[in-house]
Amino acid sequence: MKDLENDIQLEDLPPELREMADIIGFDDVLALVRNYGGAAVYINEWETVARGARNRRIKKDFNGGNYKDLAREHNLTVSAIRQILDEGKEPRIKQEQLRLFG
Repeated sequence: MKDLENDIQLEDLPPELREMADIIGFDDVLALVRNYGGAAVYINEWETVARGARNRRIKKDFNGGNYKDLAREHNLTVSAIRQILDEGKEPRIKQEQLRLFG
């Protein structure tokens, strides 16, 4: 079958793969078919793929007090902005909490 690769034409593809070829190119569609043909492949939504970039931008643009502005700009709640800014940080333990255990 590999020897037929150079003879495959756009018209040989089913309609959904032709549409994909319009977006990513014919050769790339053939590469997808070659590597993933017959498999059920899930393609994440744009928001999921862009989340890391969005969160990095929020952290970069944070000036110490612009929670509401960032929330409005990224269509998130202030609470969500705080969670993003706290990602990867060690939890802050208050001295009162420490006294409860010792």
